[in-house]
Amino acid sequence: MNQLHKSYLDKFTTLKELYQKYDFSTALSEIDNDIKNISDFKVTVPLVGGFSTGKSTLVNSLIGSEILSTDIKPETAIPAELTYGDNSVVYCMKDGSSVTVALFDMDKQKYSINNTSLIKISFDNEFFRSIQDIRLVDMPGFDSGIEIHNRAINDYLPKSLAYIITVSADEGTIRASILNFLTELKINEMPVYIVVTKSDKVLPDELDGFIEYIRQLTSQKMNISNIDIKSTSVADDETDGFREILLDIQKKSDNIFIEHYNNKLKRYVTGLKSYLKKLISSPDTDIIQVQEDKKLLEEKIAELQKDLSDEKKRFSEQAQRCIENIYSKVEAELRKNTSVLENIVLQDRSIYEKVNFIVRNAITSGIREQLEPKLQRYISNVSDLISMENIITDTNMPLLDSNTIADNEARRTALQSAVTPVTTAIATAVGTIFGPIGTVIGAVAGSLLGSLINTYSRKNEEAQKREVASQRVQQVIGEVLSTVRLQIESAINQMIANVNSELEKAVSVQIEMKKKELGDLEINLSQSCQEQNNRISSYNADLQLLAELHL
Repeated sequence: MNQLHKSYLDKFTTLKELYQKYDFSTALSEIDNDIKNISDFKVTVPLVGGFSTGKSTLVNSLIGSEILSTDIKPETAIPAELTYGDNSVVYCMKDGSSVTVALFDMDKQKYSINNTSLIKISFDNEFFRSIQDIRLVDMPGFDSGIEIHNRAINDYLPKSLAYIITVSADEGTIRASILNFLTELKINEMPVYIVVTKSDKVLPDELDGFIEYIRQLTSQKMNISNIDIKSTSVADDETDGFREILLDIQKKSDNIFIEHYNNKLKRYVTGLKSYLKKLISSPDTDIIQVQEDKKLLEEKIAELQKDLSDEKKRFSEQAQRCIENIYSKVEAELRKNTSVLENIVLQDRSIYEKVNFIVRNAITSGIREQLEPKLQRYISNVSDLISMENIITDTNMPLLDSNTIADNEARRTALQSAVTPVTTAIATAVGTIFGPIGTVIGAVAGSLLGSLINTYSRKNEEAQKREVASQRVQQVIGEVLSTVRLQIESAINQMIANVNSELEKAVSVQIEMKKKELGDLEINLSQSCQEQNNRISSYNADLQLLAELHL
């Protein structure tokens, strides 16, 4: 754990002690979870490219040893997650078990694509120590098939900061599978770095021309005019560009970490500060007023629960309309590409990859266009509802001063940032949708025209081929569409349930705090002046500690 993470771990540990001191049980489970996540924090960075583009060779140069095989065949390739650690290898088996061996004994472990889903490798060397917050994923070459494309997005997009794409200088082009992948990364608004490998295989002028070609292509595909492109040559020991990219991502991961945990810290600190300030104000508060406030609070909580229920219902209705619109978009895109798919079948090639590309992009863009704005607005609306300003609204009441209003706004802002980011939720939903759909596409779109053609005279052969191709494409479209609607609905409803669960936790925390605040005020007002003064001194000391936590 680096110093930055340790400093935040100390802050959250102190915060936990304060919440325990004041017996706020609802928030404690969240704080415990945050403490665990700080300790395990890593930003995932998939490394993607075709076979023979030099990915594994490039990673071996970082390791300083030929750990990764450079002659893996497409049908046997398995993703490898690489992190700083204790020089060990963990083989994650498909049956849920795992096997751990020492790094330099990994050749002794027998594994295959049939029984192993993932390999986790940790290294203790100087460079990996400098990027210890990064989980670099060496993905199998995209020549392995569209399953690798799907896995690179479904498994890793929700937890990635950026993707690194490798292209080989001696190929002089970017493969179609990688172009499709870049298009999907653009739809998901995911940053991309490009590493040109094997730069020693071409002349300097050719390398410059290839890099310019990549810039133009990515500008068209991703609308990025200043994409970061580095050239490398392991043969000439020139890998500084690759290292610079990883160090840049490490720096950005620090900023993301700070922003994420500062938002959480702010929410916890703001809530507890508000509670302590109210207790400090107790000598100026009449006990009868506090008792009236308790009654009013129960009424406001009931109103809040009803408003939340209404807001959930409205959003659920909007989401159902979005599901229909997304399904219609998928169908329209497939129908629009019918001729393209027929031509692929006529060439006796599988339409699996093209159908996969059409459906993925239609679902992803549909969710972002249709659902994302409504989800953002829903979270904002709920955040407004559960601010304390909506629980106690009588501005004549002594408990609602200007500090209270400011605290309410701080709570609302912190709450919105604490809920799972919408982009992450959507990326997770797309991956959930595409697990079953990808399987269906593979089953119905993988076979070729081949034996479907009977022996006819040459005169009728072309017309017959076109008719059979058309029937084949319509069959695939029909079967894919029959699966799409159910999966879209299931994944989006699960995403909404997850967001609602997080919002409900936030509601519970704030209600618990407000109830306890008024209950403790009532108790404090019944105590002697000396007891109250001692308590206020303790509250002030804790307020100072909270202020130091969130400097």
